[in-house]
Amino acid sequence: MSSNSVSHTFSQSVTCKLDERNFMTWQQQVTAVIRAHDLERFVVNPKIPLKFLTPEDRDANLVNPEYTAWDRKDSLLVSWLLATLSESIQARVVSCRHSYQIWDLVFQHFQSLTKIKATQLRLELRTIKKGTRSCSDYLLRISTIVETLASIGSPISPREHAECILGGLPPEYDSLISTVTAFVSRDDHFSPAELETMILAQEARLFTCQSLYIYMCVCVCVNKYYIILIYIFHDKITFLYI
Repeated sequence: MSSNSVSHTFSQSVTCKLDERNFMTWQQQVTAVIRAHDLERFVVNPKIPLKFLTPEDRDANLVNPEYTAWDRKDSLLVSWLLATLSESIQARVVSCRHSYQIWDLVFQHFQSLTKIKATQLRLELRTIKKGTRSCSDYLLRISTIVETLASIGSPISPREHAECILGGLPPEYDSLISTVTAFVSRDDHFSPAELETMILAQEARLFTCQSLYIYMCVCVCVNKYYIILIYIFHDKITFLYI
């Protein structure tokens, strides 16, 4: 790769600087640039040319031209990588001279954070409840957790996904849960997408039932002064004097 090509590589920028919250986005963008310009050999298992080919060259400080070329390109890569890091992350790599050292330190740091995050997300997935949220919001939160776990290398199976969805539903969805459980017990299964469709349909039915009510109005004269309106709503009787 020519020097001009390398310089052009490092003139490119990513859309975000790496911080504690955006490692996956940063990794995707930076890796794409590095691969596009065949620079992986600098950061992954680097093959570093010998600085001195012989003891005599060392004594005479005659540096191997291949090492000089490698070091120049590596320095450009170091400069570019540092420009993609936030100040807080730069502080973690101040001791690094070469690009592979920066790469290794960054990945070690975020792999540790990723393990912690995966544990937290799996705990949330096991304990999440629909509560007062709409089914759309509830299902979206579960899908977001599942996708995040997959993106950080800790995927869950479709069956686990479905079980987490069912486990957080309130009692009014018991009939649906029983239906799904019966299918699963016969070795059939619903994909998470199919299950989400069924839950949203059940939510719509419940909403319709709650919107319809038995209404009865009875007018009764009391001492010629009051009319009592008796409302029967969901088995509850309300008296209104007018």
